[in-house]
Amino acid sequence: MADQAFCASCGTLLSAQRTASRNAAATRYCSSACRQRAYRDRVKNGPSHPTTRVIYLTSFVGRTRELSELAAHRAGTRMLTLVGPPGVGKSRLAAEVIAKEQNLSHRESVIMDLSSVPDGCTTARAVTMLRASVRQGLGAAPRAGSQRRGQLLLLDNCERVLPAFRPAVTSLLDDLPSLRLITTSRETWGLPGETAYSVNGLSQPDICSGDAVSWYLGADSVRLFVHRCAAVSPDFQLTDCNAGDVADICRMLDGIPLALELAAQLIRALSVRDIKELLREQPDILSTGWRTAQPRHQSWAASLRWSYDTLQPAQQALFRRLSVFSGSFSGAAAVAAYGGRESPDTTMRMIHNLLEKSLVTLDFDTSGPARFRMLESIRGFGLQELRSAAEEPVVVRRLVDWFLREHTRLLRAPLGAWETVRELRGERHNIESLLRRLADHDEERSLALTALLAMIDLHVGDAPRALRALHRSLREASTESPHRAAAAEAAVALACWLGKAELALELAPDAVRAAQHGDAEAQRVRVLLLVGLSYEMHGDRASALSTLVTCADLSERHGSSALAALCRAHLSRHLLHEGRYDDAVRVLRETLPVVRTSASPEHVRAIFNSAGAVALATDDVARASRLFRSAITTGESAVGLCDSVLGLALSAYRDNRFQHAFKLLTAIGGRPLLAPRLFPGWRDEIADARSIATRLLPSAVTENIRRSGGLGLRDLTMLALGRDEEPGQEAAPDEGDDVLSSREWDVIALVMRGLPNRQIAQQMHLSVRTVENHVRNIRRLLGLRSRAHVAAWAARRSSATIS
Repeated sequence: MADQAFCASCGTLLSAQRTASRNAAATRYCSSACRQRAYRDRVKNGPSHPTTRVIYLTSFVGRTRELSELAAHRAGTRMLTLVGPPGVGKSRLAAEVIAKEQNLSHRESVIMDLSSVPDGCTTARAVTMLRASVRQGLGAAPRAGSQRRGQLLLLDNCERVLPAFRPAVTSLLDDLPSLRLITTSRETWGLPGETAYSVNGLSQPDICSGDAVSWYLGADSVRLFVHRCAAVSPDFQLTDCNAGDVADICRMLDGIPLALELAAQLIRALSVRDIKELLREQPDILSTGWRTAQPRHQSWAASLRWSYDTLQPAQQALFRRLSVFSGSFSGAAAVAAYGGRESPDTTMRMIHNLLEKSLVTLDFDTSGPARFRMLESIRGFGLQELRSAAEEPVVVRRLVDWFLREHTRLLRAPLGAWETVRELRGERHNIESLLRRLADHDEERSLALTALLAMIDLHVGDAPRALRALHRSLREASTESPHRAAAAEAAVALACWLGKAELALELAPDAVRAAQHGDAEAQRVRVLLLVGLSYEMHGDRASALSTLVTCADLSERHGSSALAALCRAHLSRHLLHEGRYDDAVRVLRETLPVVRTSASPEHVRAIFNSAGAVALATDDVARASRLFRSAITTGESAVGLCDSVLGLALSAYRDNRFQHAFKLLTAIGGRPLLAPRLFPGWRDEIADARSIATRLLPSAVTENIRRSGGLGLRDLTMLALGRDEEPGQEAAPDEGDDVLSSREWDVIALVMRGLPNRQIAQQMHLSVRTVENHVRNIRRLLGLRSRAHVAAWAARRSSATIS
């Protein structure tokens, strides 16, 4: 192996005789034709093997975790690819890996920068370049022991030459078993045996309190920015005054090292505050790179254009148009914004192509369907290209139309389409951005988008802000607007949920009038139900009952069983006020199965809350507790959640668990509550629970609970459903008829027989995923932890029924 060599022009393996030379490091060719061809290539294109050993003059900051993980990856792979967006520091990180390998194991290594390879390089040319680089960089005769330790080759900036170099890399790895390869690229090679490592921006500072300087310096992005600023301006220091602005710059630039270094160059003439403001207004200001840097690193725009120019025209158009999103976006929203002639499947394939090229990233902060995001530093470049192409107004209009179509689909559903709202929750930032663009010149669409935003906020729990914005839009919008009915309905719903009965009644006439001019009967029923609820909250039960009767007539005429069931469920509260508990229980048991299968989670939760209130009125505390737990675990909506927790607190109070009741009442804090206005006696019982808990519990305990204050909705839910009052005990409800559907009872029967999900799916002619969802829902509704607990609960219930 030590005597082998290859022709520097065509890559042919040379014999031992032909490789004999007085100078072992001399360049050798298999023929005079190869020698002449190599000479012509050098004259035309420069060196045939751009091999270089890079020495960096700036400090290396951070990346401790990445270096540790890459060391572990290097031990188990022959080809490691560092992939990531432009300017993220892939080359520098790879060079550090090479340097550590050299220091620790004395491996022979060489760095080959492929950015200088001319366009149109052929596979044969790539083979020649790689073999010549390995021969000249690592030496024809490696030092003793290097074969055992292996040799390292770093191929840097590979994204533009992947097609030509794929066969060459494969051939090189096959021919040289001791060779280990590290590459950097904006997309992976797609070769067997390749290990891809994603390189992201440097860690960014979180919002903190206390000593800002020491906290912010714990973030790698802040330390890099401070280092580079100090290199440009030696007097620069991170202080309490500028730490917040430095942190904002690091977040705006996504912690990308190249962007941070370019921003640090501006410290010569600008303050940190000025740099932050200019970055918001002029993203292209990052154009003062080091004079010795490669052209694509001289400015942030040049670095991105290096990737942008490799895209096909359709992909460039998609990239530009995706920059209109200010937050994460779904595939459906991306297809709507693109609006090209391609099919949605083709558009999604192009999105995944941008994902592979690191121009778009996956949003890992969400569960469910995949969502995508464009880094803010990349998005600024995309917006510039979008405006240069004069496409921004068209894309904005196209995206607004798509949101309005989704809003119309939401309104057409009799009791709302929760799935649609859940899909649109992630688009909240994008809707807000569109509203800012439309505010001055499109009043009609602004009103519709404000209504859609209010409906989303109604479900996620940010109702006060949504109500203020919607109320202002209704005052400014025309009374003849076709979108007024939806906006007025959302405003009344928000006012009801916030417990503002007077405001709800003030908005009600406008909502009723607007709904009467529409063509959706279901919307009129929903508006009247809200009006009746407003009367009930205000204490006018006669008007509330009259409105409810009108709703029932309209729903029967509309032919919607879901609307009719919801009207009867509202009637149960009036029966409760009249003391007709048995009738109230009967109505709720009739309506719950219908509403559960066709209504949105907030309506189902409202019925569970009513059923729990009836159970409390009849002193069935155990059943009330189960019903309120079921209400809490119904869906992800925030509507009525605090009322369910309040019902659970009263159940704990009735069960003499005063500390848990006091915890829940304190955790609710000052959030708006609807239940005390609807259910008789709840106000007095809440006051009694607080008073008795304060008298009976030690003062230190109550003080600690008060000090904890109100909790977020997530923490409030966890506290309400926690088992810390009765450790080790499982909820064992005696009845499940009012929370389980007939299909779920069938699943329980097969679970009792010990059948796995696949066999249950075969017997019930369902998919395995559907069965898994049924089992998960059963456990959630009954408060059970496993399938074994479900079977045990069902067995106990069966034996109790027989006895």
